[in-house]
Amino acid sequence: MEIIVRKGKLKEFRKILKVLQADPAALHGMPEEQELMSMGSFVRGSLSDPKMNLVLVAERCKKIVGCLFAELWVKKGFSFLSMIAVLPEWKGKGVGELLYQMFEEHCRKIKGTKALVWLVGTENKAMAKFCRKIKAVRGKKFYYYEKQL
Repeated sequence: MEIIVRKGKLKEFRKILKVLQADPAALHGMPEEQELMSMGSFVRGSLSDPKMNLVLVAERCKKIVGCLFAELWVKKGFSFLSMIAVLPEWKGKGVGELLYQMFEEHCRKIKGTKALVWLVGTENKAMAKFCRKIKAVRGKKFYYYEKQL
């Protein structure tokens, strides 16, 4: 099972969007129509600005089976992992881990990057397990605030 991880391309916009739509963890409970517009804008914007964003794709036999989105906050000294999404039939096969490894490798090459940060929903048990597996620890430098509307 040879999986290649590389940077995503703008021309792959629709293929990447399909991976996000197939992974329930990537969705945020919005109505489907609003969700598609929002996700589409997110994907297109991320792919269009490679200085501020990193989009990685994992592919097997030229089919995209997973993707990772991150914001590169170089002046702040850290990168923010926005999301990892993997097609359901590829979950548990190391795709997310390969994407994360390439993300970390990319960030280590950026001068001044001292930390990788991300948010994990309390209900997202799979991501919490993944964080423990890669030896990530709960942060102490940021507070999460929430205001219900």
